[in-house]
Amino acid sequence: MKDIWKSARKGDLVKIKKYIPGTKFKVDELDKEGRSILHHAIDGDQLQMVNYLLEQGANINLKDPKSGDTPILMSLKKINTIDKQEDIAILLVNKGADLDVESRERKNVERYVDSCPKRFQIKYKDAITQKFKNKYPPKAIAPASPATQILLAQTAGLPPPSPKPNPPPPQQQENSPTPSIISTVEPKPYVNSNGETVVRSTNELDLIVQESLLGDDFDKEQDLNIIWMEVAFRASIVAIRSEKVRYDDITKATDQCGNILIHLLSIIGNSETTSFMETVKNQEAVNSIQERVKNVKEGIKLRLFSRIDHAELIRLVAALIGSLHWIYNCWSEVSQDDINRSIAECALSCRVAMNSVTTRTPFQLGVLTNIAKLLKNISTKVFITRTPSDAKKLSDSCFVISSTFKSLMVLSVLNDVKQKSAENIISLGRSIAEQLSILKLQSSSILPSRVGQNLSSQEERELNESASNQLRSSIDYYISNNQTTTAPTTTTTTTTTTNNTTGIITSPKRLPKEDKTLPLLANIEKSISMLMGFTTEDKNIQMSIPVQMIAKDIHELRTILLEYIKEQSDSLSEEFKDQITNAINCSAHFSTQQLFSVSALICHNRITDISQLGYSSRNIAACCCILIDSFCF
Repeated sequence: MKDIWKSARKGDLVKIKKYIPGTKFKVDELDKEGRSILHHAIDGDQLQMVNYLLEQGANINLKDPKSGDTPILMSLKKINTIDKQEDIAILLVNKGADLDVESRERKNVERYVDSCPKRFQIKYKDAITQKFKNKYPPKAIAPASPATQILLAQTAGLPPPSPKPNPPPPQQQENSPTPSIISTVEPKPYVNSNGETVVRSTNELDLIVQESLLGDDFDKEQDLNIIWMEVAFRASIVAIRSEKVRYDDITKATDQCGNILIHLLSIIGNSETTSFMETVKNQEAVNSIQERVKNVKEGIKLRLFSRIDHAELIRLVAALIGSLHWIYNCWSEVSQDDINRSIAECALSCRVAMNSVTTRTPFQLGVLTNIAKLLKNISTKVFITRTPSDAKKLSDSCFVISSTFKSLMVLSVLNDVKQKSAENIISLGRSIAEQLSILKLQSSSILPSRVGQNLSSQEERELNESASNQLRSSIDYYISNNQTTTAPTTTTTTTTTTNNTTGIITSPKRLPKEDKTLPLLANIEKSISMLMGFTTEDKNIQMSIPVQMIAKDIHELRTILLEYIKEQSDSLSEEFKDQITNAINCSAHFSTQQLFSVSALICHNRITDISQLGYSSRNIAACCCILIDSFCF
């Protein structure tokens, strides 16, 4: 019996293979002290022995009864003195070792990694990144057809024209994976944890996300759209840190979230600028926030001294996220009269759009503004609806309306007389009218407090898939529409033009700072497609990464577009400026909702379900399409 333990420590594979596999000894055989063969192999710094035992099915998470450490903790503790343990630790990570464990000294895996040499930290980060990529590979989306074919086929039931692409060689078609993002847009660079500017691959997401959007100068920001997004972003960091149980990090994240909340409450609590605090409900919501932050900070201290367990700390964080979720709903809440008014305005926009198609005149500037307003008002209902099937009905109607409007816009520039027939135009208009009627009925009858069954995994994936396809279709259409244009892509001096025949002012035909805005839009589409990998049955903390990347890209996109409007204010029409401003502000609103939803999901708060991420993705995609279409039609 002693030979097997001694052989494991010495790395004698020849002897070990005589016993394992076999009937006399099991791979998890324990000695008198309760230690397994794997424990002895790690003690002996034997990489090949560890690998062989794991291949034979050794329990990778079996604790050493003497020290209470799992194999990964045993290896990490020896790295600073024995270099061989670096490869053993990386092997354990790659083989699926549980990384959410603590030693008896109350230190977790990440704490030990931080005390290891820098070279190992880099190896460890690479291993974790590869592990995430293997578990959640990018979902391949079928190549998008031309926008006119997709939109008309989906919404008007028209047979799409037969495509005439140049097929790639058979070998290339078989060996090359279908890209999940359009290849015509260069990936936008980002700054990694070392401060280096690198280009994000189109097949993966960077796991390093900044801890805030505004940085330390947040107190200079007065725009509530961005302040709310910053609150939601920092709340998601709190949820992530609490899940990982790193007390210094969660303390820092909670303090940063508390700082931005103080700034927010100082603005919304100012009776001279807002009436938010005039109602008792809103006052109670603000008071609960202050109490929840205090409870989390006290809970962190108690957990540090083992006065409460981890589940209780998560519960305190979940309560904070729930309060933030509720106060944002109070802030953005609209009445049913406001919803009905936006439905009526959207119906008016539909009639204007149909008239433009019929008379073959350019779309009036600002016609899409009412679409963004409708999406925002309906989202306030969807955000607090706890019956996914009811929320999906509202989201489906909004999705059909935004897609059908795009079909009308495409029809206005087509030269095909058959597709521009009165029957097709009326069919599209009737589709919008039916969906508006459904929205009016459903939004007034939904009971937000009623809890319903989750959607199926396929339905949850389809929410993000439809959003990704819609946004990519608009990007493809914009690119194909500007391929023959020779105007510079980085100019910000694009101005509106006047149609000499009709006298109608038309919008600029190129996105401002196209070399930056177009990659940002493509990155948003990429992040939305990444969310397809998460469902109620398969969700974890990693789903926060695409959501945070969407927020980051929307914030940067918003900054560029608002600067453009400010610089070109004299040459742009008021309608066009309102359309762009509304669309980008609504995108920020939907991103804020998505951040609050993913935070609640991470800390297991039952106020939301994973389908809420898909609803927000749809709305974000629709508003991004409005931004793109504003420079197309």
